[in-house]
Amino acid sequence: MLGKEKLSLAEKTIVAQHVVKDCVRIFGSVTNVPITKETITAARRAFTEYCVYLDEQKCQRAAELQREFEFEKDLSKTRQES
Repeated sequence: MLGKEKLSLAEKTIVAQHVVKDCVRIFGSVTNVPITKETITAARRAFTEYCVYLDEQKCQRAAELQREFEFEKDLSKTRQES
């Protein structure tokens, strides 16, 4: 059964949480998890991909708002002509 806070999480996020918890469990403690160059590189890559994703979402939202604005503008123009 999922708690209220987990209901809003995406499936990928829930899977990632399980992976992290399993890894920590294997090493016994967070402080025992080795931080390698590959781990740092992977974290940086993930952060960069997330930033790109956020930018794409921002652009999509701006495009939606522009379409809505144009629609409202055309609608009001049509009403004035009637």
